[in-house]
Amino acid sequence: MGLAPYGEPSDVDEILDKLMILKADAHSVSINLTSITVTGLTMTTRFAAFSPAGPQPEDSVTPFHMNIAAIVQAVTERS
Repeated sequence: MGLAPYGEPSDVDEILDKLMILKADAHSVSINLTSITVTGLTMTTRFAAFSPAGPQPEDSVTPFHMNIAAIVQAVTERS
């Protein structure tokens, strides 16, 4: 079973409006890079859903990971 059903898909509308760009072929997307700041090897965004650092292999699954899975699922279904 996937992780998405256990999370809360927050910011989906804003992500679709301001971060994701659906291409004319309706099958591919790109990222609006004006929503991302790059400093050295670190990328950050103002979207609260993506604020914690990414998981490490030794980390256990947390609500943050569940929420990211739910957001990705919701965005994919709407795109």
